[in-house]
Amino acid sequence: MENSSDLDILIFTLEGCEPCKILKQYLNQKGYEYRSVEVVEEIPLDTFNKIYPNASGFPHIIVNNEPVFDLIMYLESGLEI
Repeated sequence: MENSSDLDILIFTLEGCEPCKILKQYLNQKGYEYRSVEVVEEIPLDTFNKIYPNASGFPHIIVNNEPVFDLIMYLESGLEI
């Protein structure tokens, strides 16, 4: 697996999204750096949908410019993108 400092983690979240909160807690506990964008508050939902038309829910996760469905599973697996 790549060094955590080599990972560019971008998370799109929604207010009140429990899986989003859990993911952020996990990343904070493990010491991963990440950027978080709250959809609606920081970027309009229609803009998000135009940029990521295949997004299937939240959190929507991008690692090193690639979508990742389950970031915790990815990080625990040791696989590389």
